[in-house]
Amino acid sequence: MYDIIIIWGWAAGLFCAGQLPKENKKIILEKTDKLWTKVLLSGWGRCNFSNANIDPINDYFGQNKKALPSLFHKFGSDDMKKFLQENWIEIQKEDNGRLILKSGKAEELNNLLIKKTIENNTETKLNQEIINVSKKEDLFIIKTNEDIFETKNLIIATWWKSFPQIGATDFALQIAQQFWLETTKTLPGLCGIETNEDFSMLTWNSIKSTITLNYHNKPIFQQTGDLLFTHRWLSWPGIFNITNALAEFKIQKKIWLNVIASEMKQSIWFSDFTITIVFNPTTAIKKITNHFHGEQIAEFTIKSLRPREEAKIMVGGVHMKEILPTMESKKTAWLYFIGEALDITWKTWGYNLQRCRTSAFACAKSIK
Repeated sequence: MYDIIIIWGWAAGLFCAGQLPKENKKIILEKTDKLWTKVLLSGWGRCNFSNANIDPINDYFGQNKKALPSLFHKFGSDDMKKFLQENWIEIQKEDNGRLILKSGKAEELNNLLIKKTIENNTETKLNQEIINVSKKEDLFIIKTNEDIFETKNLIIATWWKSFPQIGATDFALQIAQQFWLETTKTLPGLCGIETNEDFSMLTWNSIKSTITLNYHNKPIFQQTGDLLFTHRWLSWPGIFNITNALAEFKIQKKIWLNVIASEMKQSIWFSDFTITIVFNPTTAIKKITNHFHGEQIAEFTIKSLRPREEAKIMVGGVHMKEILPTMESKKTAWLYFIGEALDITWKTWGYNLQRCRTSAFACAKSIK
């Protein structure tokens, strides 16, 4: 019998475990054979742990952004910097305000968080496949491939379907629906965009540009950043943030078609969206300038998003209107959702991990 069980020990769950009351009996049930698997991929292993310029309303997408300022007031990027500095981890700020470990090694932060969970009397069990979750009176009963666990407080801290190759699933969606919470559709985010244009002559060349996402030829989102051409799609941070805006716009406007099938359906699904880029032809490499005939504006038609195997996140999740400021479900007492399980989507450059830890902190400090 436990006071608190956290399902998955990745960015949100691992940080939450170190912030919970020390006297409570708690455990992390991790699906894989090690903690923090996905986060070790952040920033190509360097770990964009936060961003110095976070504006919760303008930098995040979601169905209930008005709930975010109060959350970030509890634990924001300055608090994360202080946490690391107090634990003798050096940090540095790079382009676009992203905050990076000075060592360039995500394992440094991973080791610190694992140490904090141990010091905070948190058990960990690896390779725990969740078979079933139920609630009987005031207790949650979690059946895994190895054992049965009981707890009063259950924290869902799973990643949301992106990177299925390292274990991410739609488990949070299943639990939310089981306990009658509203969820939104999901789409890949922070990923590349396939277009109908042929960029084979520009493969692996990049430019800095102002990128505008258009719907029915009307601009709906703009981002300045780096764009990389590949033989089949557009990539890099400027495009990654465009994918978030595109996915969130479709979710909010309910512009939906079930496209798991053919290429033709994908083309129909995105046919009303285009991308316009504006760049300086005098500073771009000659190959790019020649390809666009010396023009500084180019427009592309969107064919599809890259698959979730390549997406850094999934847009969508548990609707924030279902969640209290403590991250507890409004409909089921002592059931909490944190991190990517929530329908709050973030830009690249460190916003992702900060959002995970902000929600984790709010949850941990609300449990007595």
